[in-house]
Amino acid sequence: MEAYENHGDPAAVDRHTGDGIILGGVRGATLRNSSAHDNGGRSATHATAGPVGLWAYDSTRVLIEHSSSYRNHTRSTVDGSGFGFDSNVSDSKIQYNVSYENDGSGYYVFSRNRDGTHTGNTIRYNISTDDARKLPLHGALTVYGKRIQDLAVYQNTVVMSHSPGGRGPAVLLRDGNSGVSIRNNILVTEGDPLVSADAALSTDQVVLQGNVYHTTKGEWAVKWGDRTYSDLAAWRAGTGQERVGGKATGAVADPCFAGGALPGLRTPEDAGLVVPGCPRDGLDLHALFGTDAGGVDYFGRDAGDPPAVGAVEP
Repeated sequence: MEAYENHGDPAAVDRHTGDGIILGGVRGATLRNSSAHDNGGRSATHATAGPVGLWAYDSTRVLIEHSSSYRNHTRSTVDGSGFGFDSNVSDSKIQYNVSYENDGSGYYVFSRNRDGTHTGNTIRYNISTDDARKLPLHGALTVYGKRIQDLAVYQNTVVMSHSPGGRGPAVLLRDGNSGVSIRNNILVTEGDPLVSADAALSTDQVVLQGNVYHTTKGEWAVKWGDRTYSDLAAWRAGTGQERVGGKATGAVADPCFAGGALPGLRTPEDAGLVVPGCPRDGLDLHALFGTDAGGVDYFGRDAGDPPAVGAVEP
């Protein structure tokens, strides 16, 4: 299924227009081998909700996989994203997808309500390169809203060069979360913050473990509430992040991508550009946390035991 050049309605300020493919109010749905691109370019400038490529809301047991979402746009200050789980989504997965050059986040999770219905979701083995082109403060991977519970984000590869819209992080976290885990991801920026949290989140709210962090130029930085940490050790000591059982995890390391320091995707087939040439084993997610690690990488190859960090095996 392909949705493209749905430009939207510039007069529609009270509703979504210019979207790609939407799953709403469904149970047990699968969206596979699909594409959403070049949508949303004429959506309303004052819309309270903008267009998104592939997304779901008010649904449970949704699977979005082996799909692409790229060059989707927004004319407002919201959305324009590649993939998303919006309000009231539970027990669902976004996996084995590629996003690039979207105005907003490559992947986002959002909850409008505090009722606990946004729970048990997974984002794994996805690739994002050069997302958040217009709205960099959204981050390439964004978790925000009033109450998000038990979200697992692991084995993803995020690459973000400087955005034309300004400085933005690879990962954006906002308050209101509980039980969010971010593990075994490769996070690369061109000197922008690798992670930005609006508040000094506790490890009960969100935990980062086993990730590889790399800046191609400029200073290494993580923004955590009112503080900015300039190295991994200081962030670890100040927040308790990147520790498992009292032992230090995570690394600052160049993944040595096949496509160079900041591989830019121009087609979904360009995913081979993010194959890392400097392999680094990730945490054993099943042994340590009981997490199903998926078994295969983005390309369907054996992911190893434990898997290497990121969406693609070396």
